[in-house]
Amino acid sequence: MTGYSDLSADKKRKFEEAIFDYPTLIEQAQNHLEFFIGFNKDHYRGENESIKLTWYEYNGLYAEAVALNLPGKHHEVRISYGTLMELSCDAHALTRFSAGIRSGELADLYKQFGKTPNLNCHGILPEGLEPAKCQQRLYFHALEWIFHHEAAHLLQNHALYRLDGNGHTQSSLSVAEFGSEEANSISGYASEISHVTELAADYEAIYRLLISIAISKRLAAKDGLVPDQNMNETDIWLILGSMASVFLLFYRCNPSPFNGKALGKHPHPAIRFQFAMRAMARQIMSPAFKNEFGIDLDEQRIGWLAHQVFITCGSNFIQRYERDPNEAVEFGNLILLDDSIEKAEYYHCIKSHWERLRREIKTHYPDQDFFLMEFDEGITKRATAYAESKK
Repeated sequence: MTGYSDLSADKKRKFEEAIFDYPTLIEQAQNHLEFFIGFNKDHYRGENESIKLTWYEYNGLYAEAVALNLPGKHHEVRISYGTLMELSCDAHALTRFSAGIRSGELADLYKQFGKTPNLNCHGILPEGLEPAKCQQRLYFHALEWIFHHEAAHLLQNHALYRLDGNGHTQSSLSVAEFGSEEANSISGYASEISHVTELAADYEAIYRLLISIAISKRLAAKDGLVPDQNMNETDIWLILGSMASVFLLFYRCNPSPFNGKALGKHPHPAIRFQFAMRAMARQIMSPAFKNEFGIDLDEQRIGWLAHQVFITCGSNFIQRYERDPNEAVEFGNLILLDDSIEKAEYYHCIKSHWERLRREIKTHYPDQDFFLMEFDEGITKRATAYAESKK
């Protein structure tokens, strides 16, 4: 009898899509995101201010942030039906793959990056995490991050800085994700600013995701739904898994190479994953976060979890889509290796533009410093060294 892992990529996808239906996905997503919409409403207290979530009746991949051209401040986040389906299928596939790992080549691969994760009756899923719960949380965290990312574009008012293909400032913001037709329609300065604002939205999104998960867990513990209110390694594994899935999805939509230059509207997905990981580590290790939410992970442990998750997601990506293993290796190297001149050039470009934009954004987004992108010591050193080498 043919098992799921033996199916072709097309048949795997048909099998996955047969599990879900759009009405249920939309209802679940709407109910789940209500909490997160409320999480942003502190920024829309005025009589003529609002933010809302709408579902786009399109079966392809699409997510968009729109500042409506109306008096006041009216923002809208739009997510397509197809995006819900894709995120659901990805969560199902990654859970099934992770739960099926036993030993052999993949276990040996983990050893190269530290140590083999503990195997249990559910493969390498964190101890005590049931597959059904894993699938649900991977899906919801990916969806939450996409919502927060789009909302961040609006809250930081990136329309003031982004340019269209003709070099004009946008009169109203409409930023589409997932490799839209115009994804590579800009270059030069316009592309650099677009990349900076995408990474800034990624940064705020990962911070909001961490905080909202921590608060949700605390509320669940208060209601007796979970035994412990503190965040733990399982929570971080799930966040990393959802992020890796999203960025590999971006890569499938637009598998362009990285050469150190800002090209098109979006940074390379591996660069985005790297920045997101660093932002998450920065937040988790901050004394304020540790004290408030009870998590205690050092940088080495977070790095090991990130390596483990990417090896798992990359291996699932190769098997599920019948891709060349070298693709996952190159993607992983771009995340993990930090010694190329191309990366240093890119860091310098992003950091230079952001230093100016951050000051300007603070004037209309006050008291929100912790949501505005900052760079860790490694990126700062590489960017500074590159600048010195060009003098």
